[in-house]
Amino acid sequence: YYSSTSTLIQQGVTTQVGTFRNNSEAAQALGIPKLKQETSQSYSTGITWKIPALSLTFTADAYLIKIKDRVVLTDLFYRPDGSFTPGSDQAVLQNAFDLARASAANFFANAVDSQTKGLDITISQNSKISSGVSLENNLGINFNQTKRIGDIHASPKLVSQINNYFSEPNRIYFEEAVPHVKATLANTVRASGFTFVLRNSFFGKVTDADVVDADFDGVKGSTEHFVLNSRLVTDLSVGYNFNKNISATIGSNNI
Repeated sequence: YYSSTSTLIQQGVTTQVGTFRNNSEAAQALGIPKLKQETSQSYSTGITWKIPALSLTFTADAYLIKIKDRVVLTDLFYRPDGSFTPGSDQAVLQNAFDLARASAANFFANAVDSQTKGLDITISQNSKISSGVSLENNLGINFNQTKRIGDIHASPKLVSQINNYFSEPNRIYFEEAVPHVKATLANTVRASGFTFVLRNSFFGKVTDADVVDADFDGVKGSTEHFVLNSRLVTDLSVGYNFNKNISATIGSNNI
């Protein structure tokens, strides 16, 4: 039931622009249905493998998640300007906006279906280097991909602006704004009450959703975005246990 609208007065005519509730007159006039619950199906499988002689544990988990009727916030739909043949899609859309007393509107809608698939891998190994000194190594890797599947669920009155249901920026947020590959390697050494932790985290490349002139050629393409390259982040900390209840840690992130 979220809404956020602005009222404009142009040449003595009052119109509204903004996000309308799905049970509003504007939504009804434009054929936007009420929201319904998303439904999902998920499948997963995994294995665990241990090698006691090496104090090594390996796990792998694969998953697939399908979500139907995902709720997204559409881009703005605009009232068409000009004169159109009565009964045409554009004329019907004009009439719908006039009935809603709106010049531009967006909505939450069950607009798309999605599929997410991924693989999680972990490797853990512990070893005793000498008396009172131990080393713990933990590696975690995630591969994932989310994408829209099937057609966009559009109101018949808004078919002429169907791309506004799931625009290019929305697609980027949905499919490419999160790294498809993430990995973390943590090495922990414990000795004489001290704990030394070195952690390296890798984040795969992501895409910025804003449409910009990314290649600086003076032309802003409709699918042109900045791509942020992969990054490796290193964290280091040192801690000391005064007793089993009191400890102190100092460290630095992103060194």
